[in-house]
Amino acid sequence: MAILCKYTYDPLDRVSTVTPLAQAVANRFYNGEQLMTELRGDRQRTCIRAGGQLLAQQSREGDEVVTTMIAGDRSNSVLHVSEDGRPVDIAYTPFGHHQAGQTIADLPGFNGEQPDPVTGHYLLGNGYRAYNPVLMRFNSPDSLSPFGKGGLNAYAYCVGDPVNRVDPTGHISIGLTFLSGILFSAVGAGAIGASVGLKESDSGLSTALAAVGSVSLLVGFTGFATTIHKWRGAKFQIKGVEKKYQKKLDTAELARKKLIARYDKKVSRLQTELRRHTDGPENARVFLGNLRNADALLVDGVTFYSDRRLPGIEQFHLDYLFRDTGRGFTAFRVDAQGRLDVRNIRSRTTLSQNTYRIRRSQSDA
Repeated sequence: MAILCKYTYDPLDRVSTVTPLAQAVANRFYNGEQLMTELRGDRQRTCIRAGGQLLAQQSREGDEVVTTMIAGDRSNSVLHVSEDGRPVDIAYTPFGHHQAGQTIADLPGFNGEQPDPVTGHYLLGNGYRAYNPVLMRFNSPDSLSPFGKGGLNAYAYCVGDPVNRVDPTGHISIGLTFLSGILFSAVGAGAIGASVGLKESDSGLSTALAAVGSVSLLVGFTGFATTIHKWRGAKFQIKGVEKKYQKKLDTAELARKKLIARYDKKVSRLQTELRRHTDGPENARVFLGNLRNADALLVDGVTFYSDRRLPGIEQFHLDYLFRDTGRGFTAFRVDAQGRLDVRNIRSRTTLSQNTYRIRRSQSDA
């Protein structure tokens, strides 16, 4: 199998070199997590961004400088480019696929990501995982899936909603709605700052950036204010939901404590009756009656609950389990002498039998 392309990574796990078959090596340089410059032989390609928004790209080869103006959407997808007065429009499917003849070589593409020169896939996270816009999924599983923040589907892209979400890291997608106003404001301010820092030889690009920055800043302030208003409203709603559920939790905890207290009271009454009764058949019957009427019985720290409120079919099922399938149970009855007869039974066979007298304890005498 022939190797079509080689990749190397820097200590921060970012793609540092790309070497397609029979082509010169391309060295990549980053500003934080954003690709800024690529050097391939004598050719230098630099992306110009402001506030995270892609505005233009400059290519230098010897003394020749070519500036490509870029217009994109809120997720940074390149939709329109202009190079040497030649405009090109680019359209994508919701998952980022586009016709091969629409793009200009070496430009960023869907969501502002750099397509791979060989496959056309997007190496998200600066090389962490390859996203295939044709298959609409990743080529490899997420290391944070299925039990981490990556979600259950280890290959899914933007949880199936690429219109409203982006995934710059290849791990976790984020929504666009909340960030749009703040991002647009940052684009405006950054574009003006970028235009001031350009050389005089790039005066045309400087003027264009300043114009884009002014318009973006005006619109961005409105978007920023709207975003803050939505954020405050959402925060207020979250507090309301938290109070509502906390109240339900408190109510449930109070009900649980009342139920435990009621069971403890019944068990205590049974224990008192057991100590109070003396010998005789009537006393044994009273004792068994108390057991029969109890909702729960506590024996050495183990609680046994009555099943008399179960539907008939469930009682029949339990009876079948314990009488016919080998489960063990204990049977209580009063014999002719008034003693308490206790038998351990399994599969309708008596394993052991004991009789007891119910006596007054020394402390109650």
